[in-house]
Amino acid sequence: MRVYIGCLALMMMAVACRGDSSRTAAALSEGDSNTQEACAAYEPNDAPGVATPFEGSGSLQARVCGRDDQDWFALDAQAGDLLTIRLEFRHAQGDLDLYLYNGDLEEIARSQSSDNDEFIQLQVERSDRYTLQVFGYEGASADYTLLVRRNSDPGDCDEDAYEDNDVPEDAQPLGEVRVVSGRVCTGDDDLFAVELPAGVILNASLAFTHDAGDLDLELLDAEGASLATSDSSTDGEFIRHAIEREGRYTARIFGYEGASNSYTLSLELEGLAPTGEHRVSGQVTFEDPIFDPVAGSYSETTWAPLPGAVVEVLERGSEELLGSSVTDAQGGYAVQYDGASAAQIKLRVLSRVREEAAVDVVDGQRQLYAAVLTEGLQPPSEAPEQVAAVQIPLANGVAEPFNALEATRRGFVWWGAQVGFEEPPPPLHVVWQPGRALSCGTCYQHSDSPPSIYLLGLLDDNDALDDPVILHEVGHYVQNTYSSDDSPGGSHDGTPTDPRLAWAEGWATFFSSMVRGDVAYYDTLGDWYILHDVEEPDPDYGAFTGRDMSADISEYLVASMLWDIYDASEGTRADSVALGLGAVEPLLDHLRSGEPRVRGVEGVDLVDYLDGLHCAEPSEGAALGDLIGEVRFPYDGRSGCKLRAPVTIEAQVEKGHVWYTATPRRPVDALWLMRCEALRGCAVIGESGPATALTPVRAARPVPMDAGGWIEARLVRGGGIWTAVASHGKRGAVEVAPWTPGSPAADGRPVVEARLGSPPR
Repeated sequence: MRVYIGCLALMMMAVACRGDSSRTAAALSEGDSNTQEACAAYEPNDAPGVATPFEGSGSLQARVCGRDDQDWFALDAQAGDLLTIRLEFRHAQGDLDLYLYNGDLEEIARSQSSDNDEFIQLQVERSDRYTLQVFGYEGASADYTLLVRRNSDPGDCDEDAYEDNDVPEDAQPLGEVRVVSGRVCTGDDDLFAVELPAGVILNASLAFTHDAGDLDLELLDAEGASLATSDSSTDGEFIRHAIEREGRYTARIFGYEGASNSYTLSLELEGLAPTGEHRVSGQVTFEDPIFDPVAGSYSETTWAPLPGAVVEVLERGSEELLGSSVTDAQGGYAVQYDGASAAQIKLRVLSRVREEAAVDVVDGQRQLYAAVLTEGLQPPSEAPEQVAAVQIPLANGVAEPFNALEATRRGFVWWGAQVGFEEPPPPLHVVWQPGRALSCGTCYQHSDSPPSIYLLGLLDDNDALDDPVILHEVGHYVQNTYSSDDSPGGSHDGTPTDPRLAWAEGWATFFSSMVRGDVAYYDTLGDWYILHDVEEPDPDYGAFTGRDMSADISEYLVASMLWDIYDASEGTRADSVALGLGAVEPLLDHLRSGEPRVRGVEGVDLVDYLDGLHCAEPSEGAALGDLIGEVRFPYDGRSGCKLRAPVTIEAQVEKGHVWYTATPRRPVDALWLMRCEALRGCAVIGESGPATALTPVRAARPVPMDAGGWIEARLVRGGGIWTAVASHGKRGAVEVAPWTPGSPAADGRPVVEARLGSPPR
């Protein structure tokens, strides 16, 4: 049985990120009787001694009303009970937090996130009266619903016939029949293993009724590392993943917040070549134009490989699919097929990749492009094995959709390798049609289903060939998917504009340069072009001209500042800041939390990014201040944030002991799992190196359930260190440095973050 410790902590800061609040408690209108009634509900319960009893399992509605109000509730639980507690509210109305105490008023769990709920799940160790504390972060006010579920026997469940299959080592193997029905019980996972060949696409479907219990699905590799997760709130889950190497893969099915439910798991393979005597192989390349900034045009071309694309062999005439494959990193393909009855065959390359994400390049009617080869192919009966090179030329606009495909793929591959995907990216359509301007011209539409990038296909503005422009739009996709974007949209040309629009466009241009490793951002327009140096913006846009932080700003100035923070400047600007991927962290850890702090304009802007950057306290803090001052941006250096944890800590109880496991949410250089005591310091109980990437680290030895102290996971990446803490018993009299909470992990469990510091010795 798995037990998840709810108290996952705060972030260590040399200067507390919870400083003076710019968010005050909402004033209550004397005429708002509904609000006043909600404030008075269950009062007086502002202290543990007058806590409102919460009998059994159920829910209630109430309101926290400002800095001087907090709500306490008491509940009785027996040793071994599994408590599941959820606090639901609207974060935009006010940010609430949730604490749990035992009968001695010792804190045993807490949940502090920056989304619309807080969650604690904990199996209690003793029979006691426990108390819950609900209060507003920095005095916030908000209506809430409190839900409590007590399961007196978490193991009481009709287990299926595949038990025990709770851990990867005991996963139930599946053979050729890859459809299985089972049941997940509270705190119990079901795992199924399957041997898969390289070069195929795995489609894993989990069917269940959501109202009967919310289940989630995860795919693990042979080492137990998470490859993809599906955790929606619908009647099923789905994972689509490209299998890069042959080996054992495991599907993990688990209940969200301890849910139980029945399910059917189906595993299907796409691109698995039929067995047969015939084989065709070769390389797929496309004619890639090379931009010459001196000439201002595409003056020459090269033949570039097309990785990750789908290649099909079909029977000519009947169009029956005989076999398919996916090109490798050099564009190489090999399709094995059974074509004894085929008189003639043809090869077809689709404008589709299935590597890090599902990307389709389509026309205005959402139809896939395909490059078809028939010449040079012999009948299977005459040539059981043959070689055919597929070259996709620029002539007649054939190469454009494949150039757009490869540029988009490159953006996903870069992000996956450098930052990592916490969950499968949503599918993306790149829409382009020769001679047409579709929808918004060249833009990104996150509200489309699926999200879509539109590219101009005009003779005098063909953006399907402009890699910087394509990757700029991919940057918008990344920002909307993995961070936050409040851009109002509209036209922009580099002149100072709405700070929200400038932030979104500046980030996208910066993203394009990061992926390409090139500060030259260009957009060809027929016989002329636009060229911007992200390192050194146009003189007119190279410095801030507004009066305060809410004034209009140039997107090119934003892009230039981001590049200077990311990479050491080689331009005229004196810049010793080079945070590398540390420049991206605020998007993931601060802006994504959606904290409604309005210091520049209302909405996400450069000020919010700088707040997140300062809250992480980079070692180059002084140089960062010099950089901001150099461009005359009046940033005042204040910060306040709730960061998202880069690690989750899981506790598994076995025979009176607790085995701790830490799982990083992004690739790291090193991870230490440590047991700490107030007077003795910390000792390493588990560690990993960079080769583990996102692999969980399990402690080498367990901790007795009645032991004091606490557990820490320390992660190092790029020279910086994060620390996350899971409480286990009392910490003792030694004071712990201040902490800042983060958003919950993908499975909804609370997490925490700690400040930069020195790695343990």
